[in-house]
Amino acid sequence: MMFAKVSILLFLTAISEAFIYNSESSDNIIGKNCLTKNKEPGSCQEFVKCKSSQELYNSGKSAEITMCKFIGKIPFVCCPSITKTKIKFVTKPIRKHSKKFQKALCKNIQPQIKVDDHIFGGVKAEVLEFPFQVALGYEKENENDWDFNCGGSLIADDVVLTAAHCVNRKNIQPVMVRVGRTSLDLTDEDDDSEAQDIDIDTIIMHPDYKRSTRHNDIALIKLRYPVASSSSVGTICLSTSDDVQVNEFTITGFGRTNAKDIRKSDWLLKGKVTEYPTEKCKEDFGSVGLEIVDSQLCAISDTGVDTCQGDSGGPLFYEHNDVRYLQGITSFGNSCGGTFPAIYTKVNKFLDWIEAVMSDFEIKFRSF
Repeated sequence: MMFAKVSILLFLTAISEAFIYNSESSDNIIGKNCLTKNKEPGSCQEFVKCKSSQELYNSGKSAEITMCKFIGKIPFVCCPSITKTKIKFVTKPIRKHSKKFQKALCKNIQPQIKVDDHIFGGVKAEVLEFPFQVALGYEKENENDWDFNCGGSLIADDVVLTAAHCVNRKNIQPVMVRVGRTSLDLTDEDDDSEAQDIDIDTIIMHPDYKRSTRHNDIALIKLRYPVASSSSVGTICLSTSDDVQVNEFTITGFGRTNAKDIRKSDWLLKGKVTEYPTEKCKEDFGSVGLEIVDSQLCAISDTGVDTCQGDSGGPLFYEHNDVRYLQGITSFGNSCGGTFPAIYTKVNKFLDWIEAVMSDFEIKFRSF
């Protein structure tokens, strides 16, 4: 133990000459985008939390470590994104979820910007309007950049809820998430919020997920470290009931805005949909050979608003007393903006599984 402390001290001494000690808050640096000396994308983290930098130091390659800055006497380094993510399945018996669990998830959520009545056929979200929205990043081949092909919802400061099909793609899984931005384009001056790009540590897909039917289309993502407290980042409550007294749900995402255009939106879009009768939904999808089950929710808009490719994993939610409640996870549809409803995974049907997984994660319900 003494040797470890001396080693860290020597490391600090060796690299501190080129950097000025700074008393600003670590909130301003954690998660900030950076490039390593090898031109790999990364984010600024404490040295003691960056495994790759510690490995470089322990192997005598301190010169290869890319510094961000010091906060007090704590060194923050450019920690490269993880290129391989573990996929783990939880199959242990699941107990009934506790009310304490639900209260713990929601207790620190404050009233947020109200949803305006003004995705496919949607309109632009306001900056800071949906601080729980997450974009999942996938590595681009031969490029130091990411494709943001799915969404998710932040339900704790280091846990994202998304769709299983977003993490179960052929030979590719997301490796990072971006939070804190309404625009994915970091050069967009209309959104001056600070992006937080955070590596994924563990992905846990529901053990009964079926790709062919999209039943149990739900997964949890454990982030490598918690998001930093910020006005542009927050969590969303989980709905506990099927019987919610609302007429409309809100959907959000960075997906396609036109069925004929493969390009996705860099700016977060929003729209309103209403629940579609379950029996009619089962009948409609049964006609094309798909079974809709009770853990799936059907929703549609009479104005053509719909989720589309790229919105998968994102939220369907409602608002009560200025607090948002996650009712569904975008799963699939027959077409974008067509006459068939879109299908969402009902969050309340999986609370037992979510609690079991988060118990494994040893989640601490930290305040934002």
